[in-house]
Amino acid sequence: MSWGALYFYYKCPECGKLFKYAIDLIPEFGDDFGKCPDCHVMGTFIKEGARTKDDLLYEEVE
Repeated sequence: MSWGALYFYYKCPECGKLFKYAIDLIPEFGDDFGKCPDCHVMGTFIKEGARTKDDLLYEEVE
């Protein structure tokens, strides 16, 4: 059984945006992994794991 993709969930300290990155994208984003897609500042880490009940509140960065 698979839980699907695993994510790191963040909140932007500048604009308050909630966003998430799939863990398998770490090599693709490199040093930009975890940064807000709007402000480009490092997000505040909230949690990690498979999709949770509040997952739809977080924009997925692709």
